[in-house]
This record gives sequence, structure tokens and C-alpha cells, in this order.
Amino acid sequence: MPGPAQSELKSEVRQVLETLGKVLSGKAGDARCCVIRCTDKDVVESLLTVVPQAYQRILWQAQPMSDTHVATELRNVIASAQSGSRVIPILHSWPGESSDGAISADAAKGIDEVEEELGLRAYPVVLVVLAPSIRTLVNHARLFWKNKGGYVAWPNLKQAASAVGPKGRGEEEVPSGEVSEVLARLQGEKAGAFLLKAAEREMKRNNREKAREFLMGAVQVYSQVANLAGMAKVYHLLGVNCVAEGDLITATEWFAQAVDNWSIVGDQDGLSDSYLQKGQAHFARGEVDKAAEAFRLGLALDEARGDTKRVAAGKRHIAMVLERIGRFKKAEDLYRASLEMEIAQENRLGEARVLHHLGRLLDQQKQYGKAEEHYRQSIEIKESIGDKPGLATSYHEMGNMKLAQGEAAEALELYKKAVLFEEMNGDIPGLAKTLAQVGLAELKLSKFEDALRSLAKAHHLSRKTRSPLAAEIVQKVRDLEDVLSVDTYNKILREVTESLQGR
Repeated sequence: MPGPAQSELKSEVRQVLETLGKVLSGKAGDARCCVIRCTDKDVVESLLTVVPQAYQRILWQAQPMSDTHVATELRNVIASAQSGSRVIPILHSWPGESSDGAISADAAKGIDEVEEELGLRAYPVVLVVLAPSIRTLVNHARLFWKNKGGYVAWPNLKQAASAVGPKGRGEEEVPSGEVSEVLARLQGEKAGAFLLKAAEREMKRNNREKAREFLMGAVQVYSQVANLAGMAKVYHLLGVNCVAEGDLITATEWFAQAVDNWSIVGDQDGLSDSYLQKGQAHFARGEVDKAAEAFRLGLALDEARGDTKRVAAGKRHIAMVLERIGRFKKAEDLYRASLEMEIAQENRLGEARVLHHLGRLLDQQKQYGKAEEHYRQSIEIKESIGDKPGLATSYHEMGNMKLAQGEAAEALELYKKAVLFEEMNGDIPGLAKTLAQVGLAELKLSKFEDALRSLAKAHHLSRKTRSPLAAEIVQKVRDLEDVLSVDTYNKILREVTESLQGR
């Protein structure tokens, strides 16, 4: 008698085969071209064995698409079908997919070219692609992706089990018996939900490495049962996890994949959330145009649905972009409109955030008195609702304002308050930025040894998070060689390195 995993695997395979049969026969609609997603080349091989065995009356032709001239090969496939051939091709091994990579953009464009020219969707054809290729198809073969007849994932649940094996189980934090039961039964939705919940718990505890292990396991399981919504949620959280680590480059990639999947399943709430996070990651990297586009798309979705809470936040984000490019008047108008909406909805957190941004806007225009008033109002609300990340941000910005006014001692006290909250929150990127500012304030106060310690710590943390800030800080660290003795300089650097080695 087959065990739970084997029984579940057979059930998943049967469901995919039934879907494939309906699409190819035209029972699922006019479009008869089906896309099957596989995790790796071994899974492709199992598919090429199982499908012909399941439909033995069909003449199958497994055709590798290794030639770069994809459009030409697809035209030949269609010409064969038009000539009356009863062969159904299974097209696999696309250009770019060597070493489990993604289909090349040119190959994807070739598919779209044929779709537009001849209507690939009208013919019974099976496209087998590796997991990374889905995003490329969504981006570069949009017409084909929209018109295809079906999209399924070829099951390989045993591989999903190995992907979340002993290393990913986190036995210290999650009851091992329950994890073992879920992974043994491997009922896709249940396993994915359990791993996702475990990941969210670890993220709250700032155990980001462990959270990532659970998330990677969850996306494997969800991909095997073709749950695009589950995959989208995991991709989104992987992006959030990367932001917390300061890895904004990888974060934008995860958010982009989340956007692709939310778009396919039509989840407007999820899509709006991922556009927001993607925009913020681009904004933090200084990629203003990309940030503006993500914010604009998210705001358009929220306005179309009449989601006033999200619209208020969306206006604030657009205003951030306008502020960054120096369009202060228009930015202030949008901030004020957002503030009115937040107050009307009694959203204290949103109100505090807008007040903070208004403070920074006035600060940039050297209206320091009004700026400080807005910062103080924001801090008061954040203290009342316990918004620790927000308090760190406000104290940091107020410190910047004081430093710009030449009040280095007051700035230093504000930065130290920000540091306390950033350490409490486990905010490594924020801590790196604030420590760099602490170092600058200490330089102004001629506290050279303290400045070197702060700047060296900031440099270490910014390098860890791959922040461009590291290149700016390193020169300031080197400049202190001319101020301190060689022995003191080297001694402090050694102390900082040793104190941060395990961090």
C-alpha cells in the first residue's frame, strides 16, 4: 500500500494530467497551448516519461529548443500542425535554461512574436519551462502569457521535502514532531501554510536567516501545487526579509516576482502591497524613476477600488518622490491631502508618518522651527502608539537637522536615541546610517577616537548589507589616520572588528 507521500504525489500528477488533457483537447476553451513549470531538469525528464505513458494514443514529440532561433522553430511547429500532422510537440530545454537558469529574453520575445503573427495558442502544444523562466515569460512574452490555454506545475513533492529538510526545520523554535508530520504527509497546501506561518514567526523575532529557510521551503511546496497566490505571498515576504537585512537589490527582485504572480491571480490587495514595498526598496536605493512607477501603479489600483486608507498612504509615497526631485510645493500639497485623509480615518500611525515627512520637507527648505514642530508632533504620536521603528527614523532626521544647523552636541543626543531603537528593532541598515551620522557629529565635537569607533562600526555594517554608504564612510575612516597616532588608530579598528565579528 503506498504511503502518504506517494499517494499524494500520484494525486497531484493525476490532476495535472487531467488539466493538460482538457487544454489540449480544447475542452478548457479556445486556447490549446499549455505551459508546464518544472523545478529542474530532472523533473522535466520525469514529465517526458510520464505524459506519453498516460496518453498512449497521442503521438508525442519531445523537442529540445536549444537553438537560439526560437521563432523559426515555433513557425515550423505550427506549419506541421497546419499540414494535418497529429503529433503534439512537448517543447523543452529553452535557450538560457542551461544550469537551471531562465529562458533568455530573446527567446521569450520569439514566442510572443509567433503568438502575435500566427496565434500559437490555437494549436495543441506543450511548453515545458524551468521555474525561473516564468517571470521572463510574464515580462517578455506578455501576449502569449495572456492568451495561453493553461498553466500548471509538474509535481515533485519529494524534492520539496528535501528542500526543507533538517537544516530548514528550525527544531529549536518549531515542534519537530509537527514539522515531521507535515513534511511526511506533504499535502501541499498544508505544508506550505505551516512553513509560511513558521517563517512569519521567525521574522517577528528578527531571526531572518531561519525565516528565509522556511520561506524557501514554502515556495518550493507552493510551486509544486501551482498555488501562485501562495508563491506570491512568499516572494513578497522574502523581499521584506531582504529589506530588513539591507539587501535592497535582492529585495527588488523578490518584489518583482511577487508582482508577477499577484498580477496573474488578480489579487489587487497583494499587488498593491508588493508595488508599495518594491517602490520603497527602489527609493531607498536612490532609483527615483523606478520608485515613482511602482508607487504610481499601486496608487492607481487603490484609487480604482476606493480604498481610502491605501490611497492616503499612496499620496504620501508619491509626495516622497516629488520631495526627492525638489518639487517641494507639489510634494507639500500631496502630504497635506494625505494628512487630512489620515486624520479623517483616525489612523494615528499614518498621521505620524505624514507629520514626519512634512517636518523633513520643511527642514530641507531651512524652515527649521516649523520642521521641528512637525517632528515633535510625529514623535509624540509614535510614543503613544509604540511605533519604535518610526521613533528611530524621527530622531535620526531631527539629528540631521540639528547637525546641519551646527548644533552637533544636540544632534549627537538625538542620534543616540535613534541608535537605541534601531538596536532594539534589529534594524541593521538603519543602525549603519545612524552610526555614520554619530561619527560625523563626534568629528564636529573633536571626539576623534569616538568618531573612529562609530564610523568603523558603520562601515562594517554597511558592507554587510551591501550598502553604497560603505564607500562614503571608508574615506572618513582613513582621514582619521592623520589625526590619531598609528597605535591608537590600529587599536580602535581591532577593537571594533573583534566586537562585531559575530554580528
